[in-house]
Amino acid sequence: MHKEYNAYLMDLIEKTQEEWHKQKVILHKSFNYNERLEYEEKKAGAKYFYLFKEARHRGVSGKK
Repeated sequence: MHKEYNAYLMDLIEKTQEEWHKQKVILHKSFNYNERLEYEEKKAGAKYFYLFKEARHRGVSGKK
């Protein structure tokens, strides 16, 4: 059960990191300031770092 959750957590971290990167690119390519884009980028970053801390707390590593 723990191995399955750890694998799920690592997949989720990878997807969240990709989403965060995508939001950063959108924000930086935007011509006008958009509060909603900044919010989405910060939210994606917060999700990523939360999951990263959870993985570190659980001792999960992406390396095999």
